[in-house]
Amino acid sequence: MIQVTVFCYDVHTYGSGRPMVMGGLPIQGGPEVVAHSEGDVVHHALTDALLGCMGGGDIGQRFPDNDPRFEGMESSFFLREVLEDVRRAGIEIVHA
Repeated sequence: MIQVTVFCYDVHTYGSGRPMVMGGLPIQGGPEVVAHSEGDVVHHALTDALLGCMGGGDIGQRFPDNDPRFEGMESSFFLREVLEDVRRAGIEIVHA
């Protein structure tokens, strides 16, 4: 078995935009974030890490911010889609 460690992060600008969400949880009183999707940095970073494990590019390539289908999309959608790809590729996630 090959083990791979991948570190990823995601950032969004604060400003008039969408309510802050982290890990699927709304952050009451948090600043708004500027994002094409809902802008959940936790889900985005996990999605990028999984894409990296399978050589699948990054979240911006897989779900481009100029595609209107992803406007306001919950970030858990991206994570679920990529988790399915990871499973189909036979990759086992042991730690996140």
